[in-house]
Amino acid sequence: MSEQQTKAPWWVSLGLLLVILLNLAGNLYWVDRNVVQIGRDASGHRERTAQIATLLEKITPQTLFQALTYTDYRPPALYLAAQPFYALLGRTMDSAQLTNVILMEAILALTYGLAVQVVSPVIALLATAMSAFLPILMGMSLLYYTENFLTTVILL
Repeated sequence: MSEQQTKAPWWVSLGLLLVILLNLAGNLYWVDRNVVQIGRDASGHRERTAQIATLLEKITPQTLFQALTYTDYRPPALYLAAQPFYALLGRTMDSAQLTNVILMEAILALTYGLAVQVVSPVIALLATAMSAFLPILMGMSLLYYTENFLTTVILL
């Protein structure tokens, strides 16, 4: 479909916007309700994010280097991506969680962008809608794990 890409009908664009907004609304509702045990951080990602925020209270070349090399196993990208939310909304579990909520919306937009290069816009919209409400993807965006960040990077 590379040479003769089909132009998306207006209602496909509207449908994509609705899918993304519905997903966003559902995720924000979940964050507001906080449907998990308070303090549940089995993988330690929230704890490391908060520790990096403490490191970055005073930004120097040394603290930036420490933030980038904080853990020798996990890449620091998720922890660093949450820092603007901490700065804007304070250091709470919910503000860190917004990182994955925004990443989920990016995943949906990027899924459509990738799919529309291979199939028709209508099928690309269907693929995006299926992704938006796929239980495992929805679940990963509601937990503070690295999967959404990695998926976003891969789709780029």
